[in-house]
Amino acid sequence: MDTRRRDVLRFAALATVAGYAGMPLAAAAPSPPDRKAAMRSRPLMTLRLKTAPTQDIGAGPHGTRVTFPITGG
Repeated sequence: MDTRRRDVLRFAALATVAGYAGMPLAAAAPSPPDRKAAMRSRPLMTLRLKTAPTQDIGAGPHGTRVTFPITGG
């Protein structure tokens, strides 16, 4: 895999994990859908990543911060 593609995939994975970590619990568990307003969707992509052991960064303003270094995928 060329370096540019690998960098793009790393950035996409980091953005996905970072965006999901800031999501409030209420948004993660939506209420039952209304039959008339239900939207049909399907996954855009699947990311399979190999990560190194988690690295504990320490306490932050919104809880403990950890990272998952990406080693491959």
